[in-house]
Amino acid sequence: MRLRGQQESAALDVQPLRAPAVTALLAKVDVREHGGDLDAANRALDQALSVAPDDPLLIQRRAEIYLQLGRFGEAIRAARRSYAVGPRAGPICTRNWLTIAMAAEHQRNKALRTSAQRQRHDCTPTKRVSY
Repeated sequence: MRLRGQQESAALDVQPLRAPAVTALLAKVDVREHGGDLDAANRALDQALSVAPDDPLLIQRRAEIYLQLGRFGEAIRAARRSYAVGPRAGPICTRNWLTIAMAAEHQRNKALRTSAQRQRHDCTPTKRVSY
């Protein structure tokens, strides 16, 4: 999903500066997630979110882990929260709506899935801005 979010979004990816502790914890999340220990990844995210509770990337990572755990309602809530505090364009925005669409599909919620798929396209600006 992360790669797909990057590929689909041609928008500039603006990331906040992160505390070194959060960066280290994100690395721990990556290791745990790639090792298949999603519960440990979630615990590392708890630690990171205690330092930066409104970081849209951290919240989106939580949504993606919930999705992998089959906790679809929680995945939707986390992705929506990430979108609420995050950018309205770029890879995180795309990942927010991909997560919601995938969770909605698992819940057999066709209306939400369709809405999320449409919303996802708004994450990639179609106009070029000249200065």
